[in-house]
This record gives sequence, C-alpha cells and structure tokens, in this order.
Amino acid sequence: MLLLFDTRHQYLGEVSLSEDGSLKSLILTSKGEEEIGPNAVGWQTKGVPVKQRIRSSESESDQEPFFIERVQPRSPGFKQAFLTWTDEAKVAVIDIEDSLIGFWEALLRLPLSASERFTYLLAVCRTPKEKIKEWEKLFNQLTYDESSTESKRALNKLKVKLAKEMTNSFCEISDVSS
Repeated sequence: MLLLFDTRHQYLGEVSLSEDGSLKSLILTSKGEEEIGPNAVGWQTKGVPVKQRIRSSESESDQEPFFIERVQPRSPGFKQAFLTWTDEAKVAVIDIEDSLIGFWEALLRLPLSASERFTYLLAVCRTPKEKIKEWEKLFNQLTYDESSTESKRALNKLKVKLAKEMTNSFCEISDVSS
C-alpha cells in the first residue's frame, strides 16, 4: 500500500495496487481531496499524464521536445506513472508492507502532530523484521487516554523508542553511503 503525504507531512490518502502495478483502489482524506482530488478525477477518465522526452541529437535549443503519454489506472504501468506524478507534484509516498498497516492505524489514533506521525511511520517501516515483535508489544499496550498519566508515559516511551530507531536507521544509511 502507498501512503500519500503533502510537503507538511499531512496525510492525504492511500493507494492500493494489484500485483501487476495497476490501481486497485484510491482513498483520499478530506485534505487529499483538496490537494490531489481533481487530478485523481482526471486519471479516471484520461489516465495519469507522464511526460515522455524525445531524445534528439539535432536539437538546437536547451529544451528537449516531449509529449504527454496517459497511463490508464487499470494498466500495469500505473504504479510507475503514479510515482512519477507524485514526484513532480511533491507528494511524499511511503510504500508500507501489509504487515505494518496495524502500526499505521495505531499512529493515526495517537495525539501526534503530522510531522511526528510521518517520522514515526518512517521509523516503523525502517525497523528490521526481527524487532517488529517488540514493536507489536509496545503498540498493543498503548491505549491512549489524555487524562491518564500512565497513557502519557507510555506515549512518551513509544516516542523515545521510535526516535531511537529513526536515528539508528539514519546512521545505517549514512554508514552505507560513506
């Protein structure tokens, strides 16, 4: 499943794809309807627009000629066309495994800012599979009640753990790229 976010990390919606990359479903939040809803309506009738550049050695200008190809939602090329569109539209996409959707649903129920929710989702997605059981216990224990000191402590414990995991995953990325 692909989760969609704007540049301020506001959740816009989700896209489910078939194994061949065609669109299975698209569900937008009210914010998603505002920001990308009109585009999604256009995809239903015309397809997702993808700019195709025409390579030419005879081009005298700095501008390369191009044409717009439209990829239909039910075609196997939808996923790639959609990801190209999100890149150009500055829509962040997190490809979340089905086994992690419960974590996302739990994050949606917590009193977190959009940026915290987005960051913690990244942390969960970057968590090595062997640590997921540990996360499941932590998330299952967490039922948030604003008036409960115990709930606030549990939420803070989760935030610290998620922040640590995020830091570790960034350190691993920078070690690999060095």
